[in-house]
Amino acid sequence: MAEPVSVKQLKDQLRLDPSFADEDGYLLDLIVAARRMAEKWTNRTIVGTAPSLPTEDMPIATRAILMLAAHWYDERDASAGPPQSVAALLAPLRHWGV
Repeated sequence: MAEPVSVKQLKDQLRLDPSFADEDGYLLDLIVAARRMAEKWTNRTIVGTAPSLPTEDMPIATRAILMLAAHWYDERDASAGPPQSVAALLAPLRHWGV
């Protein structure tokens, strides 16, 4: 199953040399972790056989995933939570359930 963000997209976000492949596995781990965090925070499935996130909201979720993965890459030792901009992007996508 394909992630909504590719390693190439994250490298572009981070301004990394596309030919530098030493950290590709680590970058993919960051993408998966950021996507899973977005899914848990929004109570919606982004990747899978039956995604519950509306298609028109995917660009917002993708941007939040990119920003969060880039934050974790840049701030490997940070103890603070995710950037407020990520929370602001995901907040309107949250499904509260009934």
